[in-house]
Amino acid sequence: MRKLSLMAVLAGCALGANVNATILTAQPGWNGTSTYWNPFGESNTATYGQTFTVSGPDTVLDQFSFWYDDNLDSDFVDFAAYLYAWDGSKASGPALYTSAMVSTTNNGGTDGVERFDFATGGIQLVAGQQYVAFTSASLFFDGVTGTSVAGGNGSDGYAGGQFVFMNNGSNSGAWTTQTWATGSGIDTAFEAVFSSGQAVPEPVTLALLGLGLGGVGLSRRKMR
Repeated sequence: MRKLSLMAVLAGCALGANVNATILTAQPGWNGTSTYWNPFGESNTATYGQTFTVSGPDTVLDQFSFWYDDNLDSDFVDFAAYLYAWDGSKASGPALYTSAMVSTTNNGGTDGVERFDFATGGIQLVAGQQYVAFTSASLFFDGVTGTSVAGGNGSDGYAGGQFVFMNNGSNSGAWTTQTWATGSGIDTAFEAVFSSGQAVPEPVTLALLGLGLGGVGLSRRKMR
């Protein structure tokens, strides 16, 4: 049992020997509670996003996040998150990621800003390419007004992109056919987590794993 436990530990070490994640934060000075862009949701300004540039060795997007705080309306905001390439003025090509529908739960803003995390499953992006991650209520209109205000502090803390939005209502086709409005360089509260992708075990860990497997094999031979 001890040899098998050791093998499991060594295997876990080998699989966990990944490089540290790179975290992109559009507003590094944001306090986590203040809000800025308003309103997002149904019925008109249905799409809020942030453009960003992939840089460095970590080019696999594992997760991205936005923050929203409900306004006092008749309804929550139902929306989904998306990822597209960015051509400088609009989303481009097919969707690289589409989330399931999520909903705000803080009608009236009484509980403060809500964080929405979207795990992509690991999407390989291209270094130097610009992308747009965004949330949109366009496909989930139900005829009842519901809006939120996005987290942020009105600063330009990130040089690789900016806040972008569309007054597109329920027209999701506008994402890739019409020019988006911008925040004139100002960002929104946004975070993206990148990694290098597949974990590569370090040589020392592989050697230890080999010794562990060898020990288990010898033990089995003796038991026979």
